[in-house]
Amino acid sequence: MPSSLDIELCFLNDFDSVESALKTGLGISKTRIKKQLSKDFLNLSVDKGKSYRFPIDLINHGIINPNYQGPEIEILFEDENLIALNKPHNIHCHPLTYSEKNNCLSYLRENSFFKKSEFCHDRNLDSGLLYRLDLGTSGVLFLVKNKKDYEAIRQNFSTLAKAKKYLAIVEGKLEQEGEFKHFFKAHGEKGKKIIVSDAPFEGASLGPGKIKIKVLSHNKDLSLVSIELGAGIRHQIRAQLSHMGHPILGDTFYGGKKGDRLFLHAYKYQINLEDKVYEIMARNTPLFGQFFNLDGIF
Repeated sequence: MPSSLDIELCFLNDFDSVESALKTGLGISKTRIKKQLSKDFLNLSVDKGKSYRFPIDLINHGIINPNYQGPEIEILFEDENLIALNKPHNIHCHPLTYSEKNNCLSYLRENSFFKKSEFCHDRNLDSGLLYRLDLGTSGVLFLVKNKKDYEAIRQNFSTLAKAKKYLAIVEGKLEQEGEFKHFFKAHGEKGKKIIVSDAPFEGASLGPGKIKIKVLSHNKDLSLVSIELGAGIRHQIRAQLSHMGHPILGDTFYGGKKGDRLFLHAYKYQINLEDKVYEIMARNTPLFGQFFNLDGIF
């Protein structure tokens, strides 16, 4: 049965099979075709001028949906080189498929950002993003408008990203401060979870990674901390704090208690680009205020 997420196409030539029409006519890879379409359908012959229905995510793979569905996104800064957003919690930085609409790039496309970007015609679902924040993490997110600057920063991110600072509310009265170094490896299905150790261990292919912790305040059984991230490993802050016995509030994946959100916020990033220094802060930190007074933190 046709789906509302299908698209109807007709071809200008005959083809021996649907698979051949998609590969030759539209340049879609064999792997992607076989993931989404049945063998029987792929073997059908294609007649010139006849209509066929396909999943829109297959045909529009790599294209960012121009219809955004999510909360308003704060634009922190924009010039001719880049744009900085305050990413809300519980929306994605970028989509994985065309049909996904709850992501920052769909917001930007709906608001004509990509008309000012060299990435506007690319089939690339993370066009211009310098880095990613987890679904539950909020805060500063940078996108670059031209490909030259994008490549320069991505290839030298560890030296050009001068500051990556986060706020977190963690469980317990955390009193440890300073720099902490750990070793990491991916674990579980598709390596989704990060395992942490104080010392090198077998399979620790990620890291070592460092974070600097500063305790800002305590409130009963919670602590507000500032964290400076080093090179950056997926889930690094979350996994390290959990390993230290202080999981982030709301981070049930790493042993934290349920909360209204994952209480992790990227509040300051500094990026150096040629002779320019971009130091951007995201002062709007939804739901943190129910536990701590953030006046003076920024």
